[in-house]
Amino acid sequence: MQIRRLTAAAVALLALVGLAGCRTSPNIAAYVGDSRVTVSELESAVDDRLENPAVEKIKGVDREAYSEEVLSQLVLRQVYAQAAERYGVEVSSADVRDRIDVLLAGQDADTVFAQLAEQQGVSRQDVEESVREQLIRLEIAAKEGLDDPLSEEALRKRYEQTTANPTTIRFGYITVPDQRTADQVVATLAADPDRYPELADRYAGDYTVDLQELSPEQIPGPLAEQAAAAEPGTAFAVPVEETGGVVVGFVAPAPTFEELRPQLQQDAEGEVGQAAQPLVDKVRTDLDVVVNPRYGELQDDGQIKPADGGVVTLLEG
Repeated sequence: MQIRRLTAAAVALLALVGLAGCRTSPNIAAYVGDSRVTVSELESAVDDRLENPAVEKIKGVDREAYSEEVLSQLVLRQVYAQAAERYGVEVSSADVRDRIDVLLAGQDADTVFAQLAEQQGVSRQDVEESVREQLIRLEIAAKEGLDDPLSEEALRKRYEQTTANPTTIRFGYITVPDQRTADQVVATLAADPDRYPELADRYAGDYTVDLQELSPEQIPGPLAEQAAAAEPGTAFAVPVEETGGVVVGFVAPAPTFEELRPQLQQDAEGEVGQAAQPLVDKVRTDLDVVVNPRYGELQDDGQIKPADGGVVTLLEG
């Protein structure tokens, strides 16, 4: 009995020592260095997002899980704010808006944000914050000399590698009523490949498609063989009975460097952002983030997930 009493006392003391070294408060959802995310701030952030009916429909069915998700975003926001301060970089709201405009590439912002909310339950706030974090990583990379993939020389080298061994072709097809019309379309495209969109619009229908990047197996069977043999910038005609006419297939010319620049830039930015990620992770580690066990545990990827270990895990933390 004496041994059991001592063991119980030892456990109690151990718990007190562990808790004394931890920052815990029922009113705090997470500590991020010297900053805090209060429970009321978290609840308000969740409510703000769920005001969007589309987000509420997807995320509102499990408010507890969504609270963990939102808390992850709020913690990351503070981590990135500290990372920006440590490396002396600044990303303004105007920078975020400009970046979103580039990513939208002319699409209506409200429409795209509505689609994200309806299909994935992603709020506009979190999209904007994700873009801000991407820009901070890019700025940190530039400060630390990790942005070489974004240089003009590196982009042109990437272009050469991309076009040297393409795995897809830019292909489209137009269905016209007869062979004579098909021959005219083929001749028109041979003289001016840029007129493809105009011709596709003129002969719009179930068997006419816009130019798109396709792998060989994605090209319709009756057109596949000639498409594989055709030189870029050339068209060919194939009668296809089920279309009720003649199909003109067109292999578009290889895109120029300037045409591909936006995609090349985006790919390079992805690499640069990954190069800066360990620096941001180091900031997060240094901040000694502590999450209220009510909401879960901080994972290595920065996300908060339900705790598995209960009180024991809290004491170990």
